[in-house]
Parts: sequence; structure tokens; C-alpha cells
Amino acid sequence: MGLACARSAAVSHCYLRFPAPGWPYTLYAMAHGRDRVDVETFAAETGALEGVKAHAVLYTVRELKKTSMRFFS
Repeated sequence: MGLACARSAAVSHCYLRFPAPGWPYTLYAMAHGRDRVDVETFAAETGALEGVKAHAVLYTVRELKKTSMRFFS
């Protein structure tokens, strides 16, 4: 599933994490679409192709940072 997400032009970020207590999901991907239907369709279709039985779509509520990374200067 991770490779399918990472290869998609709709995905800008894709991470594999250990499951958190009470939260069974381990793959996190930032998928972009014109609207919620696009994103939900992407998640459902990609999951179905990869045999995923359950997924959750979370939406950004507010943007916390909009600056480029600054490393050591």
C-alpha cells in the first residue's frame, strides 16, 4: 500500500509509522484533490487495489506552518 501511495501524483507525503495506542493505522499519506470526493475516491480505490480492509481519511483543519525549512546557517 505504501508504494502505491508514494508513487501516486496525488500524494506529496507518505510515512510508515508504528501504530499508536487506540489507533490501528500505520500508513500516513497526504493526498491532494480538488475536493473531498477526489480524496475519498483516491483512498477507496487505492485501498481496494491493495486489499486494505479499513482506512480513515483525516482532513486538514488549519495550516500551522507555511515557510521553507531552514537548516543550519
